[in-house]
Order: sequence, then C-alpha cells, then structure tokens
Amino acid sequence: MTVFTLGTIAFNSGTPDSDGIEWVGYIDGWDQLENRVEDYTRPAQHGAVITSNLYGSRGMTVFGTAVGQDSTDYWIAKNKIAAETNALTQFASPDLILTQTEDVSKRMVVYRTGILTKCIETKHMQFELNLRADDPFKYASTPSTLATSGTAANAGNVITYPTFTLTGSGTPTLTLGSKTVTATAALPAGTVIDMGRITVLSGAVNYFGNMNPASQFFGFAPGNNSVSSTVAGTWTWRSAWL
Repeated sequence: MTVFTLGTIAFNSGTPDSDGIEWVGYIDGWDQLENRVEDYTRPAQHGAVITSNLYGSRGMTVFGTAVGQDSTDYWIAKNKIAAETNALTQFASPDLILTQTEDVSKRMVVYRTGILTKCIETKHMQFELNLRADDPFKYASTPSTLATSGTAANAGNVITYPTFTLTGSGTPTLTLGSKTVTATAALPAGTVIDMGRITVLSGAVNYFGNMNPASQFFGFAPGNNSVSSTVAGTWTWRSAWL
C-alpha cells in the first residue's frame, strides 16, 4: 500500500503512532485532474468557442481505518482525525498538508469538506474524509533555495511561484528574462516578496506600496530559470507537477 501522510498522521507505515494506533488507508482522486472550461456559442453556427480552459480545484477522498485495541483507542482516533483535519479555509493555521511519495515526495495544501466515521467492533475507527485542494498542482515536499542570483531549477512540469526574502535592506530589482519586479523605496531586511500571492510583507507590515505598479510578478517555468536580484536575499520555491 502507498505510504502517505495527512497532517501529522502517517498511513500505511506499518508502525502504530504514539497512541498505539495504526492508520491504514488510500486516497481516491490524488491523480484526478479536472478542467474548468468556459465558452460561448457561435451565433447561427454549430459548436462553440472556448474562452477559458483552466485546471479546476482537486477534490479527493481519503478512505481509512484506525486500528485500535479497545474502545478507548476508538475515541482517541475519532477525536484525532477530527482535530487534525479541522482546516476549512485558506486562513487555517497551520496548513493541512497531504503528502504522497511518487518519483519524489509531493504535497498539496487541502481543506476538509466532509467527514464520516464509523465504529467497528467497538475498537476500530473507519472513516471517509472529503478534501479539496484549491491549488490543484502537486509540489515537492522539500523546498529549493538559491542565494540572490543564479539558476533556479524547477524539476516539475508546470510553473511554480517563488518567494524572495531580503537578507539585507535595500531597493531591489528582481529579474527573470524580460520580466522585472522593482521596488521604488527601500524594504527592510526580512521582507518577503511572494510572487504567487503578489504580496510584500515584513512580518505583519505591508510594503506593497513600496513597489513599482508596473512590476511583473513572475513564476519559474519547468527547467532552468536564470534569476537575479540587486539586493542580497534568498529565493525559495517548490518544483510543481500536474
């Protein structure tokens, strides 16, 4: 059986957790990728014209069993799966992470959309858990980093968006090919420029007003990406797959 983890719960490891409970299960939908298609009809003609063809969110169901020794284990497992997966929106903290090992270990941030549990023989807890990943792509469990300038390799097959964390204060210009992200006023050390979320934060302080509005927040395409910064910092990203 495929080994995977949901939050801190490890499935199919063959080893009981710290409470003496063994978790077994499988994921239905991990490899399902649906498209969100929008179109309009052709006036007085057959067919239609596609105006948007994008990947939709990924829906998944985890079917599992918590193998216990007595009724106490059943209640421990029931409460554990309910608490561990109590992440319902993008504001959940910490993120609920679903990981599975393929050619490399890959992960998705997921939200719980439904759960059904059943008691078996007064000691085992069987469950069906519905999850949704708003971002349907799979990301490397281990992030990659690069200091200031150089080649950033995306080992996946779809674009991924990095962050850049300033290690010194300054007014950076970040460059990838013809695309640039430019500050017009100084940013303090520790400021994180997030290319995917299009945010510029130092802790809770928002420095987006210090950025040139013509900036093109870029992602890393599959393969090698030559990036640079005029201020010292660290690029961080995860290779991404369909």
